[in-house]
Amino acid sequence: MISLDPIAYFHSSFRDKADLPRQAALSQDHIGVIRFLPGKQFEQALDDLEGMEKLWVIFWMHKVSKWKPKVQPPRDVSKKGVFATRSPHRPNPIGLSCVNLISRKGLDLIIQDHDLLDGSPVLDIKPYLAYADSFPLAKSGWIEEIPILPFHEIHISELALKQLDYLRDNGVDIRLNIEARLKSFISPSSYNRICEIEKDLYLQAYKTWRILFRKNEESLTILKISSGYDLETLEGRKKSPWADVELHREFCKKF
Repeated sequence: MISLDPIAYFHSSFRDKADLPRQAALSQDHIGVIRFLPGKQFEQALDDLEGMEKLWVIFWMHKVSKWKPKVQPPRDVSKKGVFATRSPHRPNPIGLSCVNLISRKGLDLIIQDHDLLDGSPVLDIKPYLAYADSFPLAKSGWIEEIPILPFHEIHISELALKQLDYLRDNGVDIRLNIEARLKSFISPSSYNRICEIEKDLYLQAYKTWRILFRKNEESLTILKISSGYDLETLEGRKKSPWADVELHREFCKKF
C-alpha cells in the first residue's frame, strides 16, 4: 500500500487538457504558480532555491481517468508501448516536468514553461542539476528514427485574425495554443484531431472550434475559424454539455 499526500497545488491558465503543450519547453512562456500548503514547515523546505534556474516537478495528472498499453505519439503514425513514450495515459498518472524557476514568494514558486493543468497536485520538487541530469549523447530508441523537422512558420489570414481577435475579446483566447500545436504538425491523426480535407488543406478540431489551414513544406496558413457545433445545437434543438453555445451563435452571425 502506497500513500502519497500533495505538498502543493499548481495554478495556471491551463484548465483543459486541450490547452496543454506536448512538452513543457513548448509552452510559449506560460507562467504558473506552485502554491505549497501552509502549516507543514514548507517555508523552511523551500530555503536555498535562490539561484536555481530549473526544477523537476513531480505531480499527479488528476484528469487522466484510464491508461493505455499502446499509444500513438504525436510525431509518429504507429502506436508505441506507453512506457516508451511520455503519454499521460499511464498505469499511475505521475507527471514529471522540467520547468524554469522565476522566483519565490513565501510559499509560492512562480515558474515558467510548464505543461501542468490548473489544480494539479504536486508531489515533490527537486533541483535540475546539469552535471547529473543532462545526457545529450544518450540514445532515444525509436524516436531517433523520426526526422527532426523544423517548426512551421505560422501565417494567419486577415479573416482568421479578425475571428481570433473577436474570440479573445469575448473571453476565448485560443491563438497561442493553436499556433503551438500547428507549429509541430506532421500528419493528421485522431491524436491531434486533424483531418485532411484535400491535398494540403486540413481541419483541426480544438475544443468546440474548428480551424481550417493550408500547409506547404515550410509554412502553414490559418485560413479561418468556424464553429464545431451542428445546426441543431446552434438553433437550440439539441443540448450541448458546454456553456459556449451562445458565443458560437453570435460568432456565426458575425462571420
